[in-house]
Amino acid sequence: MIRLVFFTLIALLACNDVQVRNDSNQEIVPGDSPGQDTVPIESPETPAVYGLSGNLEDGHNIIISGAGFGVSGPSIELFDDFESTAAIGSEIPLTSPKVGGWSSYGTYHPQYAGVAHSGSRSMQVADGVKQLQFVKTFTGATEVFASFWMRVPDGTNFPGVVSGPGSFYSTTTNEPHTIPLLAPYTVDAISTNGSFKIDLGAVDVASSGPLTKVTANPGPGQYSLSGKTYTFSPSDAGKDVQISYQTGRSAWKPIWFMDGAAGYYTDDNLFFPCWTGGNWSVASNNATSVVSGTDGQIYYAKILHTADDSNRPVTGENWASYWALRNPPVAGHPWVSGTVYSAAAAWYPENGLKTGAWWSWNGWMRVAQWYKAGTNPTADIGSAFLQALTENAAQRSYAGATLDGANRPTTLFATSNGNNVPQFDRINVPGWVYVNAGVEPVYDDVYVATGPNAQARVEIGTGCADGVYSSCTNLSLATINSWSDRSISASVRAGSLAAGPGHLFVIDADGNASAGFAVVLP
Repeated sequence: MIRLVFFTLIALLACNDVQVRNDSNQEIVPGDSPGQDTVPIESPETPAVYGLSGNLEDGHNIIISGAGFGVSGPSIELFDDFESTAAIGSEIPLTSPKVGGWSSYGTYHPQYAGVAHSGSRSMQVADGVKQLQFVKTFTGATEVFASFWMRVPDGTNFPGVVSGPGSFYSTTTNEPHTIPLLAPYTVDAISTNGSFKIDLGAVDVASSGPLTKVTANPGPGQYSLSGKTYTFSPSDAGKDVQISYQTGRSAWKPIWFMDGAAGYYTDDNLFFPCWTGGNWSVASNNATSVVSGTDGQIYYAKILHTADDSNRPVTGENWASYWALRNPPVAGHPWVSGTVYSAAAAWYPENGLKTGAWWSWNGWMRVAQWYKAGTNPTADIGSAFLQALTENAAQRSYAGATLDGANRPTTLFATSNGNNVPQFDRINVPGWVYVNAGVEPVYDDVYVATGPNAQARVEIGTGCADGVYSSCTNLSLATINSWSDRSISASVRAGSLAAGPGHLFVIDADGNASAGFAVVLP
């Protein structure tokens, strides 16, 4: 017997209310009386939206009907759009969020800013003198999701920059070396000003002529590069050269997930997007590689190495190639010979996320991220979703393993911080800002969710070609009131969505997005 599915779609638009519904979400056998011998439609593999009712204006509730949403939704820890009638420059209270609340402040308290993504207020996270920070704590979770909008306002500086607006933070090092007289004719960049990022070339000091970079074995007047090791031709042995390269220190960690109040110093910590000069990364501090030097100061490992007397800070003859002074200092572990020390781990996601193809100097950008720990973090690296959206321009994303095997922080969701549990229990917003004069970034529409369904969400988008989520050029997260496999109640958070056509999406706990459900935004 052939079975058919009948859907009646009725659209009513009045007073900004929208009602689009499926009157019969059942499979009806032809020839039977309605309501007799019927069975529910099986849930699809990905979410499917069949109907919508309610008011799409900001702050109003909507009901979404469909199937395949999942039996439960996210645990939303907070949503804050920072809207207030308080004066610009005044302190933002911990009770500011529309959903949830902030748990505490950092050393200095965030202020209201007048450069807003939605409404008329946003959060200023640095004031040119100091960092302004919120902390949100929650029950330890192995799955977390966060979304926020960020911007460097016109006429202000990128964190760490002192030269003026419109440039990223970086440091150029010009370093003199003499090519060894004997093989292997190599020199290593010392990079005392920060970690090695980008090669800028090599010059023959005597002639002031540039050497040519090659990928094969170098000939006269040439060099090759592997990591931070420069290799030269035997014909140039004994020559004085100057190598130049770009270095960087951590200048901006917009948000920072961690476990415990001193989580930045334990192994359960992760931040994205992190700018250290040259590229954006997902990164994690490696607390065990912060040690006390023989001079009583605190040092961090710059490169992976096995400790011995020759590289001990600061009495080893080669220590400067392996260690750098930690600023600001934190408590250091004792240095132990034979220990394998590694630098803070970083991973550079592709798809335009690494290079900053999503960056805008004159607009807002949304960054969203989801992490789920593996059942055994040392063997199972878990899963991740990373997204950067340039408002009204383009969206770039990555979904897959948390970090690739070669470069991932091996301590991600680690168990070595004392509680033997792979988890995060807080987020710092911002995580870290390198503040100089003129550094005044702002955030808006901050959303944090945790738990087994942290990634499940409802979003409304515009500029979505063919109703495809990944093509949307503007997105706004709704906050969830209730969630079941066939019905979701949510509150609209309109963000900066323009009036006119748009699409509504339901994303399930695995990150599968429904086809866009067409709506008209007021």
